[in-house]
Amino acid sequence: MQTKRSKMLIAFLFIFPILWSCTDLEETPLSSVTPENFYQTEAELVAALIPVYAELRNLSWGAPMFLQQVSSDEIMIPTRGGDWGDGGIWKDLHRHSWQPTLGFINDGWTQLFRGVALANSVIPNLEAAGTDASKTFLAEARVLRAYYYYQLMDLYGGVPIVTDPETDPDNPPTQNTRAEVFEFVIDEINAALPDLVTH
Repeated sequence: MQTKRSKMLIAFLFIFPILWSCTDLEETPLSSVTPENFYQTEAELVAALIPVYAELRNLSWGAPMFLQQVSSDEIMIPTRGGDWGDGGIWKDLHRHSWQPTLGFINDGWTQLFRGVALANSVIPNLEAAGTDASKTFLAEARVLRAYYYYQLMDLYGGVPIVTDPETDPDNPPTQNTRAEVFEFVIDEINAALPDLVTH
């Protein structure tokens, strides 16, 4: 008898919340963040630009740094027994015996173009904000994008120059020459320079 009551109580405890659960899940938001109402204060401008700066970390410990510095005599990753062997990737980098399967090649491309993409996504919103403060942040974003392109040019030569936040996957951007990328970098920095200088 006691077991039957326990089973009924347990069943009731599981069924009761279902009977009383809320089915009307519509909610009226009290506020929302959109590009039109976000880029107003300096704190919001900083928050928008931080992700673009954050990608610089890959130049101090990431694939771009490994491709540039382990392949030269700037950094040497010593292998001691089984430690840091990693399938010979460090030796391959140092000896310039790179294969298409070397993960650093794709990772460097991805990490640097992620910096470009983040800059591209914030630049139109900073342009639309149109405040004096946003001009400085816009100039910073343009210089950061130019710096990522400089690194891409250094590692990969001629790469596509993409300045729009959205691209058509069915119509990918065409590859630019190394000279065109270099010219783009110079032009972006020169255009941004007046808004970076404080008076």
